[in-house]
Amino acid sequence: MYIDKIYIKNFKCFQEIVLNFDPEINLIIGGNNSGKSTIFDALRLWQIAFVKFLKDRTNNKQSSFYSQRYFSFTIEDISFLRVSKFEKLFFNPNSNAKKFEIRLTFKGNNNVVELPIIFTRTGEGQVLRFELCKNNEKRNQASDSLSDVLDVAKGTDFKTSSLFTYINPLFKIPLYEPSYSKGFILNSLHQAKVNEIIRNLIHEHAPLKKEKVSNPNRKLKGDKLIEIERDLTLILNSYKTTNPIFEFSTQLEDEDVYISLFGKNTVTGIEVEISQLGSGTLNILNILSVLAFGDYENFKINALLLDEPDSHLHSNHQKNLFEYLKQKSKDENKQIFIITHNHELIDCFDKVLFLDPKRIKKEISINAIPNSQYYDVYKVIAPEYHLKMLEIAKKKEIEKELHNLTKPTIYCEGTSDVAIINLAYKKIYEQELFFNDQVSFLGGGGEGEVGNKLKNNNTDYKVIGILDNDYAGQSQMKKLTKDHGFNQLNDITYNNKKSYLVMLPIPKFRFDSAIYFETKTFIEYLFTDETLENKLGIELKEHKGESFKRFDEKQLDSIKLDIIKNIDKLEKNDFKYFIPIFNRIAEIIDFELPKINA
Repeated sequence: MYIDKIYIKNFKCFQEIVLNFDPEINLIIGGNNSGKSTIFDALRLWQIAFVKFLKDRTNNKQSSFYSQRYFSFTIEDISFLRVSKFEKLFFNPNSNAKKFEIRLTFKGNNNVVELPIIFTRTGEGQVLRFELCKNNEKRNQASDSLSDVLDVAKGTDFKTSSLFTYINPLFKIPLYEPSYSKGFILNSLHQAKVNEIIRNLIHEHAPLKKEKVSNPNRKLKGDKLIEIERDLTLILNSYKTTNPIFEFSTQLEDEDVYISLFGKNTVTGIEVEISQLGSGTLNILNILSVLAFGDYENFKINALLLDEPDSHLHSNHQKNLFEYLKQKSKDENKQIFIITHNHELIDCFDKVLFLDPKRIKKEISINAIPNSQYYDVYKVIAPEYHLKMLEIAKKKEIEKELHNLTKPTIYCEGTSDVAIINLAYKKIYEQELFFNDQVSFLGGGGEGEVGNKLKNNNTDYKVIGILDNDYAGQSQMKKLTKDHGFNQLNDITYNNKKSYLVMLPIPKFRFDSAIYFETKTFIEYLFTDETLENKLGIELKEHKGESFKRFDEKQLDSIKLDIIKNIDKLEKNDFKYFIPIFNRIAEIIDFELPKINA
């Protein structure tokens, strides 16, 4: 069983929104004031309201939710929402709206149940009243559907149906902690008050200090505490060891009233009371204690709401923590929700729930976006960072592509250039396979991407880039020459002798026609004007003030398609200005070209 979605209407910053959740882990990210905390507020408010109906159902032995229709909260009951007036809970506090709704949809056992709770501001303004569903019939249906989702008999009290645990960052704890009853400990745990009972949680499982002396193997220690010590080491991993970095022990002070919990660093030998631990270590201990002692095995669904769990942690520890939580969500009955402002760590996840304020205003339903779209996230939440991340992502993609090379490879700016050069080779040398299939011939994705492939080539294979001899191609040539160690010859050769940049040649007849379009050559200009107009059906226009013709560059893509469609009409002689390209490629890869038949 898991939370499939939440519907929020007229609550805080959301006028109306549906958020679709992953069954295991949900990373919620967005800029400030985008609604991340409001999602947690809605989940927590729904939970404490739903518990009222569960208790009523249990106490009255009812088979559905209508023993008592309404319950209410005072403003103190919902202090965690950080509002002083009920009006502040509404999307527009100044409107006359009196209702807001939070509806959770649960899935399990191939069944679905929707449980809406409607909150109403009363006329007196002293309490916030709420009801489950809108009428008795709906409540009866909800009861039956929840039985199906939980796979329990109808009439069950549902007392162990769900547990939502909010885990806030913990940076300090009280110096004195009394010994509490188990019920109080669990209640505090589920109310996000771990700082008040963390010693009690561990005390039951940790050996007393005096027992450590007589029991050096620490056999009295419980399995859950061993798990905490192991996981703390896994996340911190400061000393690259699998042995526990911390060992915990307790002692009772002041006539068994107050508990002290000690943590010993097994590497340095230093032992301190946990109130003296660093805030980052203490925050991890907080999370691990909640996970270990949360009584989750008794509930059908466990939703853990982690608010900035990476706070006060070194970047390496943050990544380790996120990877640990991902694994927890897969291995155990826990659905984990995480809010973070750390945009540098979202790459730990396959997808994230990204709250873009502009998008929320346009779309009611928000889904998690995949890793491939993280660039859009960076543009919004970290504009100073996204260009760097895009560069890194592109470099990784290029490195992966180059790593898979099995032969010398040629990149053109686009796939249409590949098609035209392939056909030119076929016509000139009367062979089907380009260079007898001695090379791979691919589209490079533009002059910039071709340049990136050349400068990142660390393989054992030669990589050749063919660029248009236009402003963009010439700029890329200058950039590579200046910044990346290329030497400018007739073409450009990279200094590792494995990457080559070849500019399209400008045919002599183009130079002879006035100034020829400021020495620009696209692959289409390797054909004569007569071939372009009379054989390929390309409409050329006289360039004003000059004695040459040009095609409309705005229609370049459609022109390329017309060329490919009609290219079989051409004769071998129509391709003669492509021959210098093939000669240069053959020279680079040490290949003997076929003889050209007359």
